[in-house]
Amino acid sequence: MNKPKVVYEDDFLLVLDKPAGWVVNRAQTTRGRVTIQDWLSPVSGDQEDSDFVKRRGIVHRLDKETSGLLVVAREERVFKNLQRQFKERRVRKKYLCLAHGVLKPEKGKIIAPVARHPGDRKKFGVFFQGRESETRYKVKEYFKDKLSLVEVYPKTGRTHQIRIHLKFIGHPVVGDLTYAGRKTARADRVWCPRQFLHAFYLKFVHPESKKTMEFKTGLPDDLREALEKLRRGKSFVCKNCSRKVLPIKYGGRFRNHCPNCLYSLHLDLRKAGDRKNKCGGVMEPVGFFKRRTGEQVIVHRCLKCDKEVFNRIASDDDFEKVNALPEVKARKGRLRR
Repeated sequence: MNKPKVVYEDDFLLVLDKPAGWVVNRAQTTRGRVTIQDWLSPVSGDQEDSDFVKRRGIVHRLDKETSGLLVVAREERVFKNLQRQFKERRVRKKYLCLAHGVLKPEKGKIIAPVARHPGDRKKFGVFFQGRESETRYKVKEYFKDKLSLVEVYPKTGRTHQIRIHLKFIGHPVVGDLTYAGRKTARADRVWCPRQFLHAFYLKFVHPESKKTMEFKTGLPDDLREALEKLRRGKSFVCKNCSRKVLPIKYGGRFRNHCPNCLYSLHLDLRKAGDRKNKCGGVMEPVGFFKRRTGEQVIVHRCLKCDKEVFNRIASDDDFEKVNALPEVKARKGRLRR
């Protein structure tokens, strides 16, 4: 995993370029992982239990899979000054993201209240009792695959705000497992390794010198490669439906099928046999690949406990059962491995 890069540093603060995969603050769910807070040197303040000491000067946060600029204070008065700038909305942040669909109009703003989801504490959403939130955007580029490259400016700083607001208007972020939907996000991650969201611009007033500080950073290599694939239009032909889709990047999984045909194959395999987990839940195929020995393996996920419990060898009999189904016969051609 790449380490954070120091973009700017002086006696009072530093600006980091956080890579994707790093959690910013320590929590009970981050045990055993190195966070940005652990990576930074300890600081001392007037009170040992103050936010400045506990957070080691980290003024704001970025999601784990979001890369980009992060400001850290080295003194408590600098920390409080920067926090006040964020609260008064004097700090300007810009993000670059890739969203599903053709986002219209090309320039606009999204105003919708954001609150924690009552049914899932890890998620947030648009609820009338939520806090006031506003996100402004500007489309930079459209792609023929019905994707939009968008520059986003969040006027407020709610948790998951950009991802929630884009989902709210029907244009979720590419690769977002939480808000784009499981099926959509899995299809995205065939060609884009993570959620496409990058904090590329940060502007604030230096607490000591009173000068306006402005920082920019380019796209990381993984997101830049994903954009290059879209611009080059590289694709492969699905052996089942002959549709052209983006190339598969990892291993042999999903090699010969587009996501739509693969999903249909999963449903057919569920009908073909009685597959149940030890907990009593039905096992749903979620992918298949070839081992080095040449064996075909189907990865199953339990619909009851939502865990990938075991792999099952995909024998020729399994595929014969699938091809014998009326739903498969009605389609053109037979399913291929």
